[in-house]
Amino acid sequence: MSERNKIISVVLIALPFFLALQLLPAEIINAIFSILTVIFAGVCVFLCYVFLTENDEKSIISLAPREFIATAIFTFLLAIAAGYFSYWLVMFEPFEVVCKTRNCSTGPYGWSAALLAFMLSLLMLVVSFKMFKRYFFSKDKLAKRTK
Repeated sequence: MSERNKIISVVLIALPFFLALQLLPAEIINAIFSILTVIFAGVCVFLCYVFLTENDEKSIISLAPREFIATAIFTFLLAIAAGYFSYWLVMFEPFEVVCKTRNCSTGPYGWSAALLAFMLSLLMLVVSFKMFKRYFFSKDKLAKRTK
């Protein structure tokens, strides 16, 4: 299939969805966006489960120690920021549409965006915890410290 035919087929598949989104009322579009954000939050929970049940025996650190620690700290700070954002959404705008432009009427509702932000915060906390654990408590590091 040539590149031109691929582009045409993608446009022909996507065009009805965009037209349907233009013709549907804003409440239904907001509900669809909210369902999608809840699905993404579920994916974050699944990734948390995968990271927590992962076996840490093969510890490979490919970054320099400073870069690795800086990445873990930055991920931890992003997790704190996402947690604060989820708290702000739940406390002040749980049933309002979350959008970045003025006078917009479509977007996910605040409760679903807060759920996604909280799950992203949890995922980033798990990742930073695993990074710290892998760096400070890997078997290679412990073997070097005991010698």
